[in-house]
Amino acid sequence: MRSKALVWTFGIILLTSITIFAGLDTIVMVMIAIEPSHLIVFLLAMCALQFYTVSLTARQWHILLRRDVPSIRFRDVLRIHLAGSFVEGVTPSSKFGGEAVKVYLFRQHTGMEYGRLASFMIAHKYLSLLPFMALCLLFLIAALGTYEVPTVVHISFLGLALLMSALILIIHRSGGCGPESGSFPRLRSGLAFLRRAGEDVKDLIDSRDRNVILSYSIIIWVLYPVKIWATAAVLGLDVSFGLAVLAVFAAYLVSMLPLTPGGLGTFEGTMALVLTANGLLLPEAVAIALTARLITFWFPLIWSAVAALQLVRAGELSRDLAAVHSTE
Repeated sequence: MRSKALVWTFGIILLTSITIFAGLDTIVMVMIAIEPSHLIVFLLAMCALQFYTVSLTARQWHILLRRDVPSIRFRDVLRIHLAGSFVEGVTPSSKFGGEAVKVYLFRQHTGMEYGRLASFMIAHKYLSLLPFMALCLLFLIAALGTYEVPTVVHISFLGLALLMSALILIIHRSGGCGPESGSFPRLRSGLAFLRRAGEDVKDLIDSRDRNVILSYSIIIWVLYPVKIWATAAVLGLDVSFGLAVLAVFAAYLVSMLPLTPGGLGTFEGTMALVLTANGLLLPEAVAIALTARLITFWFPLIWSAVAALQLVRAGELSRDLAAVHSTE
């Protein structure tokens, strides 16, 4: 618990420092320049769009799970996905803490084996991150000579590319990798588990379902820059769609590093850094980042907390949270 309090404190301090450095009064002036009625309509529209993207992610899980459990209901998948997202949002687990909770809950709900669910998790991560990495690479190349890209963004992209490469090796070369003997039994057992999961992934879904899941991933990632671009437009700031794409992908790349809960502070800081490097004033950039995070992080965290609370009251989630915290 002490470590969780420390990372939350670090994230809050980082976000507060960014806000103070940018000038809180100026940021507030930028944000309140909108007509209250327009602001309410905008926030409602963006929240609806955010819930649509969350539902698409749950739909991806539903497509995977119904292969083994045809009777599983989408609303149950959505509730479990939201509960896992809550754990992602409150722990610096680079999303894997939330995935562990989802696997546990799906195990409780469906009775499927953990190994099989791990295969679904790997397949989902692969089909979610592949379009993200492709879009990041595309826009980082397109940004050359057009936009300023901070070095930390390139470093984060390389780190995630290495992780993605390892995932591809697990899936496509699972039959002959890793040591079978040696002095590290936990490493051997971990590699063996990943190999078995990789073998399952290759035969997990047919081409039609794979294409549907990939198309959902593309829609999800393309809609994120739309939200940032719309946020800037509502605030009366001149941000091109290309810059919005670069800013949001850069922010997600850096915030995926398991430093703070939900990328608190690192997401906002990276987005502000990219926007200021490309012509915006710092208070304007921070105002965009804070408003965008209200839509893409804080509102969904509330929905996810409600879903998690329902599962806690039903006695389904308390043990998973303890298990996740003990392994982080």
